[in-house]
Amino acid sequence: MNLDPSKDPVGVQILRDTAAEQAAKIQQLEWELSYLRRQLEGEGACRPDAPASGNGANAPTSASEPSGSRGTNLGLTTPPPSAGRPSTSSPDVEEEEAQNDQENSGSIAQRLRRRKRQSPVESPCVTRSRKRVIRPDPDDQNTTISPQGASASGASFGVTGTSTPVQTASTTHMPALTTPYPPSPAVPSSSTQSPGALAQSQTGQRSCVPLVLAGVRVKCAPALMTEEAAANRLSGCRQFEVPAIDPELRSVSTARSFLASAFGGNGQQPSTVARNGDNFLFPKFEMQPNLPYAFGMPGLLYSASFMRDWKEGRQKLFVGLREGHVWYVGDYVLDRGLALSAEEYRAWPKEMKFKWATYIRTTKKHRDIKVGIVMRRELNREPTEVELASAVGDKNKYDDLRDSEIIQAYEEGREVMNVWRMQCVGFDVKFLQAIHEKYNNYVPVPRVKREKKPVASNNAPPGL
Repeated sequence: MNLDPSKDPVGVQILRDTAAEQAAKIQQLEWELSYLRRQLEGEGACRPDAPASGNGANAPTSASEPSGSRGTNLGLTTPPPSAGRPSTSSPDVEEEEAQNDQENSGSIAQRLRRRKRQSPVESPCVTRSRKRVIRPDPDDQNTTISPQGASASGASFGVTGTSTPVQTASTTHMPALTTPYPPSPAVPSSSTQSPGALAQSQTGQRSCVPLVLAGVRVKCAPALMTEEAAANRLSGCRQFEVPAIDPELRSVSTARSFLASAFGGNGQQPSTVARNGDNFLFPKFEMQPNLPYAFGMPGLLYSASFMRDWKEGRQKLFVGLREGHVWYVGDYVLDRGLALSAEEYRAWPKEMKFKWATYIRTTKKHRDIKVGIVMRRELNREPTEVELASAVGDKNKYDDLRDSEIIQAYEEGREVMNVWRMQCVGFDVKFLQAIHEKYNNYVPVPRVKREKKPVASNNAPPGL
């Protein structure tokens, strides 16, 4: 069927709709046509000069009206003349008759458009029904939902289940999915990823990630390298198979002061040696986002100095949870990995650059870095090895240094941030049991505040 859109746009629109919408609109059109037919019959009965017409062959047809617009194809017939009302020629009647003639002229679609403009109520045959979607109930265990793919407005979800299916005007077959509702962030199964690397890969930006380790909420530093760079540096490192551990021992954390009291060593330094010769290492997530966060997991350790800050050999690794509390994750060996490039350091978050710069400036073990930066500034060139060795051994404190100068030295590649690979080689279950047994009976020694000695006054009388 060929329809002219300018004469009958409603008919053209019906052909473009689906079968269900076509059936609904045809039903509405039939209702409208029957309503118009009854209205036209009533108006014709009131008109004294209504022309006689019928369904027969002798029925007259107006020359200005296209054939078929009121013909039998649409089920409309011109009402028969009525003789019950006397004729009148008043101006009001003539104006009403002219208005009726204008309303009854034209095609069905044109009359419907005129009625739509005159009536404040929108005709039901020209309204489009929207798809009705029933969202799943989050508490319903039979309903599951998971991402189907990203669109311009966001991720769309497919729903399966028997209690709350998606209902739309058109039938859509969705694949069966098993991700729980609401969708939770994907947790990588690779054991070589650290919290810092996950922070950037999941959110697309570097941000602090809170962890819950041993029942303690730990704030981890932002990612200091991409997930791909961390995986490349950890190539060859594997997760250590930890033996079966009592669930009660898995969440055993301890205080640094207890370790120093029970096993010996320094309770403040980042690394120490116990009485039996074991090496203890105490890195913190606040500065080291790529530390192991599970038993036997490999990790990465950042170091500003080229020289190691711990004794060489096997280390019992304790990761920092909160101030003064640590958690044993295994026995590790550390080997030097690929250092950070200047480009990788420049990608660090600004807060981490300044945190590390302050740490370097205020610690004695980074004296070689501070000496090199100050000498470059004073000599306006790279110092020789002899000059550096002589300056490191002198009594100058090199405190005339700003954090921005330290950051600039690393961004320009004059100083290098070193990276150490951490590989688990064992897990001391007996040592963990000893911590648990001794810590239950540990009574911390209260700190004694030292009284300040009185300062001698400069106004003391002579001879005293």
